[in-house]
Amino acid sequence: MTLTEQVTIGYGSVQPPAIHSLSGRQFMRTDVLGGSAVDVRSLGVRNGFTELAFTVPGSNNGSSSNTWYRIWIDRHYRLRRELLVGQEGRILRTFRYSRQAVAGG
Repeated sequence: MTLTEQVTIGYGSVQPPAIHSLSGRQFMRTDVLGGSAVDVRSLGVRNGFTELAFTVPGSNNGSSSNTWYRIWIDRHYRLRRELLVGQEGRILRTFRYSRQAVAGG
């Protein structure tokens, strides 16, 4: 898969997008959630994507403040977009999958 990450630090300092090619397994190893999401809410289905929102308490994400997540899942149950908002700024990630991943869906 291809992951594009746009980081905004503080209030407006936007970093250039970073593009990474990696497997889903590699991405999961970078994930800090570890099953610690709380207050998970379904926001419904819009434009073919299921939208969810949740919080990761600060004690679980290595920070003293909570991180808020909003994620978009496609009909193949794959992560397509992820927005993280915390005290330090925000991260917007988009995910693209190869045709082979779609066919194996």
